[in-house]
This record gives sequence, structure tokens and C-alpha cells, in this order.
Amino acid sequence: MNIQADLTPPLPEGRWALFLDIDGTLLEHAAHPDSVAVSTDLRSLLQAVEHRLDGALAFITGRSIAAVDRLFEPLKLRIAGLYGLEHRLTPDGQIEAADEPADMAALADEIELELASKAVYVERKGPVLAIHTRAAPQLLARATELVET
Repeated sequence: MNIQADLTPPLPEGRWALFLDIDGTLLEHAAHPDSVAVSTDLRSLLQAVEHRLDGALAFITGRSIAAVDRLFEPLKLRIAGLYGLEHRLTPDGQIEAADEPADMAALADEIELELASKAVYVERKGPVLAIHTRAAPQLLARATELVET
């Protein structure tokens, strides 16, 4: 018995769909979100998979759709961005997005004032605020406290 052969998943046939995460799945996590790069090989592979699945391939990510489009250019896929707060149902379709909460800018300003100079990166993404503490993990508790109050 070949254990490896038994563990190999079936090839997608019929009506399969794939939803792929980007950071930490297709791409390695990076100290800063702008530090990642997409290889030509990955773009080509994703195009081939999308073709094989008759377009039933989508990204799901915390990144904005605009950021993903820039990163994977010229490839455009169906996508749920900003943790589902924005989406595009077809590769050439309109982006539907949630509105930014009224107090988001003030919260971002407060967090940046206290933590940005200490290697914490505050990423403003419309209705989402991402606080990157990878370079300063000791500040995660304080960042969490600022968000929760």
C-alpha cells in the first residue's frame, strides 16, 4: 500500500470551486504588507486553475481588492476583500464595499500617535483598520486595548 498515493486529493473535476487565501497561504507572511511579491509562475498557475475550473476560483483576503489587483496584475479574479466587507463577483465586475465607520479615522489617529513610532504599522483600509505588530509583538496587548476601549 502506498500511503502517499492514498493521501493525494482528487483532481478538480465537474463543479468544483476554490476560494484561496493570499497572505500566509499563497504568499509568505511579511513584516510589512507591501513587502510581498507574486511570481510569474504563481500568476500562471492561478490562470490555469481558473481556466480548468471554468472561472470558479476566487480570493478571500484581508487585503483590499485594489491592493490585490495591483499585486497580481494583470490577473484579476473573483474576490472577497477586507475580510468580506468588499467583493467583486466577476473579474471585470464592479467592487461592492461597506462604508467606513464614522469613528475609524479618529481611532487610527489615536493608535498611530501612541504606537506607530514603536515599529507598529497601522494600515488604513477603508472600513477595516489593520494593526501590524509583527515587528513589535510586545505591543500587541496595548494595541488590542486601544481598539477595545
